Amino acid sequence: MIVKIVVILKFYFTIYQKLIFNNSIMKQSKTLLKAFISLLLLFNVRQDAGSCGWSEPDYDMRKFFASELSNKPLFEPFYFSFSRLYSDKWYDDINLSKDDNLNDWVAYCNNKVAKKDIDELLYMSDALENTTNLATTKYANNAMYVYLMKNKDKSALEYLYFMKKCSFLASNVDEWDEKRSEKQTKINVERVKLLAEGEKLYKSAKNNVIKLRLGYQLVRLAHYNKEYQQTIKLYDKYVEPVFSENQVAYWAMGHKAGAIYSLGQDRGLAGYLFSRMFEKSPAKRVNAYYSFKIYDDKDWARAMELCKNNKEKATLYFIRSINPHSVNLEELKSIYALDNQSDYLDVLLVRELNKLEQSQDELVRIQLSADDEEKRKVKQIKRKNIADLKAFLEKIIPENKLKNPALFTLGLGYCDYMLGNNAGARKSFANIPNNVKTNEVKMQMTIFELMMQLSELQKVGETEENKLLNEVNNTKSLALKEMLRETFEELYKKQNNKAQEYLSNNDTYDLQRVLPTLVVAEDLINFS
Repeated sequence: MIVKIVVILKFYFTIYQKLIFNNSIMKQSKTLLKAFISLLLLFNVRQDAGSCGWSEPDYDMRKFFASELSNKPLFEPFYFSFSRLYSDKWYDDINLSKDDNLNDWVAYCNNKVAKKDIDELLYMSDALENTTNLATTKYANNAMYVYLMKNKDKSALEYLYFMKKCSFLASNVDEWDEKRSEKQTKINVERVKLLAEGEKLYKSAKNNVIKLRLGYQLVRLAHYNKEYQQTIKLYDKYVEPVFSENQVAYWAMGHKAGAIYSLGQDRGLAGYLFSRMFEKSPAKRVNAYYSFKIYDDKDWARAMELCKNNKEKATLYFIRSINPHSVNLEELKSIYALDNQSDYLDVLLVRELNKLEQSQDELVRIQLSADDEEKRKVKQIKRKNIADLKAFLEKIIPENKLKNPALFTLGLGYCDYMLGNNAGARKSFANIPNNVKTNEVKMQMTIFELMMQLSELQKVGETEENKLLNEVNNTKSLALKEMLRETFEELYKKQNNKAQEYLSNNDTYDLQRVLPTLVVAEDLINFS
């Protein structure tokens, strides 16, 4: 900090010396007063300057096309990002899985038991593990327990006790634990005992819903014990015969798929099973994506052969497309041909637009090093990809088969903008009917219009600056704010407005780290 103070004092002393030689007492006093006030600000308050004191955004902040426009919140982890996931919302977490599970139990109880009562018994009670007679506990009046007792549903009660014991053995010992081997062996032995107990319960159960849940617990226990052959056999024996469209069934399917991969067996089959879990179980979607491993055409063909309908094939294409550096137009075309009403289309279109809108410099930055020729090639490839996507959108939009035509029309207009055709972009936006212009669509159109205005701006002064700044701030778009800053900086540079150019990329706080030249400093003082 002391070094900074010395440097800044020297900076202001240089200004003072120059002013002495100018022989203007009034000018010296006025300017030194401003310099002194600015110096105080440097050590006390961050002073945002003019229109554009924003920090450099990361890749995702440079998105102009809102990822959320696809309106598919359960796919949020797979919105475009150069990171592995768009956000930290992992949808295989306990909350979504829990909610699915509670809903299934509400249906099992014929909607006569509230979700909160089921939650209390399944997730808040340790009594299920410690006793086989809830009548002796504080949960004797729980609505779910009362319902099961009234209906003499012994199998369901026995399952609940068994499930709770399994849940306590659902994780392995920390690998850094000094007694890990001893503790893990004990857990494995307990799991084997539970496997035997679960098989007996399965055989005595009369209800297929309970049988399915017991089958899932058995498959899970074997998988956690790394008994992969047994995992597959238990799935085929206990889950497959009672399989139904239920979250639990797809959770069990994921364990079988993981066991197949671990054995190095039929990777096409394993990939197909994970794709089924991906489609049917939002709670396990991220897990299915990370577990999906198909690397060659043979395994891909095998997975496609196993698909029973076009929707299943579309899911395989979508999972394959989730890669930040892949070109997804072929997947878009394939999914559209298979199912033009698919939700995957909306997510994938916005992903592709978010990827294509990244600037040339950002794309090159990812490569770590690139010369001018590499940059030219990147730009050329990018323009071709945008043009190819535009051609595809021009073909399918008039067919009127899309579920969300407004989104695709926005995409078409944005392609024109990225290709430098603002007139074409405005024409596309004008074709969006008013009855489908949601608030989100209207905001996106506002952002695009401001982007076009900035790209067309030839000169900037205080009037234009204030007007555009207010309009951009109202959009709350960080990417648009950064574009505004860059545009003003470039125009002020062309206009030789050195103070405004400096303040477009810095503020008074930045004087501590980015000292302006003496000429710029004088302009800053005069501008203030």
